[in-house]
Amino acid sequence: MNLYHKRLYVFDKGQPREAIIRNYTERDFAALIRIQQESFPPPFPSELWWNEAQLREHITRFPEGALCVELGGELVGSMTALLVHHKLGDAHGADDGTNTKSAASSAGVDEGAGYNAGSSANITRNSRGDHSWAAMTDDGYIRNHQPDGDTLYIVDVCIRPASRKLGLGKLLMQAMYELTVQLGLVRLLGGGRMPGYHKVAEAVTIEQYVQGILEGRYKDPVITFLLRCGRTPMQVVPNYLDDEESCHYGLLMEWRNPFRTAFYNS
Repeated sequence: MNLYHKRLYVFDKGQPREAIIRNYTERDFAALIRIQQESFPPPFPSELWWNEAQLREHITRFPEGALCVELGGELVGSMTALLVHHKLGDAHGADDGTNTKSAASSAGVDEGAGYNAGSSANITRNSRGDHSWAAMTDDGYIRNHQPDGDTLYIVDVCIRPASRKLGLGKLLMQAMYELTVQLGLVRLLGGGRMPGYHKVAEAVTIEQYVQGILEGRYKDPVITFLLRCGRTPMQVVPNYLDDEESCHYGLLMEWRNPFRTAFYNS
């Protein structure tokens, strides 16, 4: 098992500050829970914050996918993933079916059923299977982690509000892309909240809202962030999360391993 450790600098109002991205451990649990509380304030359901039992499953079942970021020696963010078997159009890894909280303050689950990631005018809605955050992540316990899976599935990403202007969320996402390549996986998948949708929900459908984001007419704090991180939209998922701001929708998004292009062209 090769654990992750990267030291770099970010700039805070022009001042360089040392940051470290590494795997989190049991000694980080209390700080991780505090970050969740700050990153997911009401109306986000408090029962969806991490608890110690969930965090223990993360570091036991898939420690490689349990990442955190320190700034000046203080923990300020985290990102968690699991491995699944996944085919396009398959929510549970089967051969014939059709996946976040995963989008914290600015981030978060998965792909879709036959949607062409290269098209911006084809956003569809998942109508088959249970692709909710709870189903795809085992309610955050990741006991459904598949060690031989071909897809890195993002469970959650969050950054403490006071540290959000420093690009730390994008750096955590980059670390997960690096893990995808290092493990030889086909893709990274994740579903994003759409907390800006409730502001326009009476005027436009969820598909129109997503299209508007892609055309630059709307900016969503989560989906716009994920687009800037290199993710591509795949499919809208109803009842993705108990999330009033997103009207309970999620948007499945992927990042394809550029070294596995033969998989998509076969």
